Amino acid sequence: MKKKIILIMVLTILITSGIASAQNEMPLDPPPGYYGSLTVNGQPASPGTTIVAKIGGEVRGSITTSASGLYGDNSGPSKLWITGYQNEIGSTVTFYLNDIAAQQTSKLTGAETLNKVDLTFIVPVSGPGGGPGGGGGPSGGGGGGIASGENVSNIDVKECYDIEVFKDILTSYQYSHLRNPVRFINITSNINAGVITSCVEVLNGTSSLVTSDAPGVVYKNMNIWIGLKGFATPANLKEAKIVFNMQTSWLTDNKITGSQLKLLKWDGSKWITLDTREAGTDGTNTYFESGTNSFSSFAISGIMEITATPTPSVTQTPIPGITITATPPAKAPAIQNWIMFVIIAAAYFCIIKKK
Repeated sequence: MKKKIILIMVLTILITSGIASAQNEMPLDPPPGYYGSLTVNGQPASPGTTIVAKIGGEVRGSITTSASGLYGDNSGPSKLWITGYQNEIGSTVTFYLNDIAAQQTSKLTGAETLNKVDLTFIVPVSGPGGGPGGGGGPSGGGGGGIASGENVSNIDVKECYDIEVFKDILTSYQYSHLRNPVRFINITSNINAGVITSCVEVLNGTSSLVTSDAPGVVYKNMNIWIGLKGFATPANLKEAKIVFNMQTSWLTDNKITGSQLKLLKWDGSKWITLDTREAGTDGTNTYFESGTNSFSSFAISGIMEITATPTPSVTQTPIPGITITATPPAKAPAIQNWIMFVIIAAAYFCIIKKK
């Protein structure tokens, strides 16, 4: 009898411990949300900026902004939702922009909580020969540039960046010329490629490198090049996104909705329609984002009759809705605890029944 009592006591302690451990490793549901102001080098961050949140070096959430100088919103549904667990509450949350940590950190709070955290980033500017170009004419732009073969008289603006590209790290080329609709080109490479030049040529008309005009009501024609021939291929690019904007008044005047505005790419013989989504508006401009797996001649156009062609990709990483919530990582210990709990509970009740 004494042995049975001792065994029952041991089983009770193990069951209680198993339940407590499993509860500690339960995910926070709904996850806590974060929002606030967003400043880069003393200036409001442009729409299309992606912020990543990490706990202990592990990505737990990300958001791509839709408004200048803000990430998430106070009263709306857009937040930086961070995946976490009960036993992680109070852990440090670090925020990153292109692998650069913000000046501020925060703490992981409980389920269904909202946290206002204003973020500032200091991002190193490229040295001589790098950084954004933006001269008033075809010769504008930083970096060495890329000879595209475009008719020089057809180039309105040429803007280039030189940035070192590392494997599996987001590289963001940011453009600033007022006549260039491209705001960002964000790529994640499968290789360490060294310094890679990205150039955008904004054209006066249809590119001289294509054999037909882009369909629809064209807003802008462009040539976009990343590196020398052979770099920007599906084998080398894990992911590539083009963030661009346009005057909202142009959409209104041409009776084109956000869903009808598309980024088109010349594939060597014809125009194809890339998946394009509206990312937000600041009132004056409307922002869009498209995915691609290569670069050539492009056109921004309002079209109704063409169905979007899914962009082939080697591997797609989660971007972009305006808010992206990381998938909770598997927690093997929690599963093991529940299995142990079931086994112990079964043994416990068997003993009680025999008694």
